[in-house]
Amino acid sequence: MYSNKKDLIIFDETDVVLASVDETMEYAERFAAGLEAGAFIALIGELGSGKTAFVNGMARALGINEPMTSPTFTLINEYAAAVPFVHCDLYRLNNCDEVFELDIERYFSYAIVAVEWADRCLDIFPDTTHVINIEIRDERHRVLRHGRIHRNG
Repeated sequence: MYSNKKDLIIFDETDVVLASVDETMEYAERFAAGLEAGAFIALIGELGSGKTAFVNGMARALGINEPMTSPTFTLINEYAAAVPFVHCDLYRLNNCDEVFELDIERYFSYAIVAVEWADRCLDIFPDTTHVINIEIRDERHRVLRHGRIHRNG
């Protein structure tokens, strides 16, 4: 059972419709241009929605020119850049205990961290987390919503 507390997320009012992988990457590039060490990005979306394309666009903005694949089996990939970039994939994990064992928090102080399948355990993410939800509208179009983690109390 997953900790899927989407009620912890407050989304912006505006949805962004993207019509191609290139548009997804370009949007992610613009988004990542203003990020600094300590930025945490939680990516949510079904299989094939464009989470990895978004991560590739972010990486391009950070000066990383190698194509990325999801670290589905390695779980975490680290990339050297002016600000280190960490790409995580929680797809194969079954519960928050397994996510906690990854110790993703160790990257918070010095890296930009992007986590695919973040809704597997939203509990670990700081309140400053950017949440990117990507929904498949049809074969070609994706709808992207940006939000933030919000906890009462």
